[in-house]
Amino acid sequence: METFLVQIEIGTPDGEHFEPVQALVGAGVKHTLVSQRLLAGLEVRRVHRAPFILAGGAEVERPLGMAWVQVGERRVFTYVMFGGETEQALLGSETLEELRLTPDPASKSLIPVEDSQE
Repeated sequence: METFLVQIEIGTPDGEHFEPVQALVGAGVKHTLVSQRLLAGLEVRRVHRAPFILAGGAEVERPLGMAWVQVGERRVFTYVMFGGETEQALLGSETLEELRLTPDPASKSLIPVEDSQE
């Protein structure tokens, strides 16, 4: 899948303050990845560590915390990974699913997932 950047916001655990972030969509990650400096500034606590496989196949352990992620008018309290200072922020597939958004590579945008009614 083709990747593209979108504007998201990461919020404090109480949902009172948000910081804008340019995040890459379509990078094949489960949880949203944001710099540890930003998450620390938003007082996001590390709740545990989990293993992740990098694009090159190497396995690493990353801290996870809980933060608000907002895209447009949609907002969800979800797991976020603490990333390095030089790593590009990534919008994870689980976060997209929880926000009920899906990538549209043709328009390089996120579109709402429609509920099917039978």
